[in-house]
Amino acid sequence: DVATRFPLAFEVRNDAGTRIFETRFETVEFDPVFPDGVFQKRKKETSWIRATETDVSPDALPADLGFPAWVVTEVPPGFAFVAAKLIRVTTTQPILFGKNIDIPILHFTYSDGMALFSVVLWSRSNEVWQMLRGCLPEVKNPGGLVAQKFSFATGMALLIETDKTVVLLAGNVSGADLEDSARSLVQK
Repeated sequence: DVATRFPLAFEVRNDAGTRIFETRFETVEFDPVFPDGVFQKRKKETSWIRATETDVSPDALPADLGFPAWVVTEVPPGFAFVAAKLIRVTTTQPILFGKNIDIPILHFTYSDGMALFSVVLWSRSNEVWQMLRGCLPEVKNPGGLVAQKFSFATGMALLIETDKTVVLLAGNVSGADLEDSARSLVQK
């Protein structure tokens, strides 16, 4: 159809070229009318769980984290600091764990312009981590520091548990670079 550019005919043929289905139209009338407000942005519904994000400086980290913060002093070759964020996950209803939660998470991001490397920290005692911890391989008699390394299709991750802080180093980097960065961790 010239006005609407919709096809006026449709047919299906088998391997021999014989038409096995056909439909044809003379014209197509398309003049949709939509009520006002159909394509307006709707107000987001209030949720019982929220995540807020705030820029922070690695040199002046918040004191109210509830866990010791660690930073890397060495990053993989070619990587540079991009951002540091404080993410707070909070609930407004005691749906999880019978109480409201407030979980601070620090996230440091580094990049070489193409790949990413992240250092993420949270409290070892938070309820969500305690629940998720059961999904990881069990470590017998950890005796302090626990480290587990995981590889995936596009990179590596190293999970370190200190007595109070969980540190996740992950990215599109080699295992050796990941371990070098982990060895450079210092407590702030």
